Amino acid sequence: MLEALIDQVRCVEEADVACVVKQSTPTEWLVSLRSKGAVDVSRVAVALGGGGHRLAAGFTGHGTAPDVVAAVRSLLEPQAG
Repeated sequence: MLEALIDQVRCVEEADVACVVKQSTPTEWLVSLRSKGAVDVSRVAVALGGGGHRLAAGFTGHGTAPDVVAAVRSLLEPQAG
């Protein structure tokens, strides 16, 4: 189900990267990343303990949802532009 959702989010024209965060425990989050091609999301996932490939990757985040999203954003920003 998470895969179907992220594919819908990825279709938004303005988005280069789609990120879906799903809670699995009170402090654990399953994170799925997709790229349209300009950004290598595997670099983000690997840096956060996960894996994948250039266009599709994921990891398990820990803490609060805002903390997990902030970690993803901090790693995506250097790749932007």
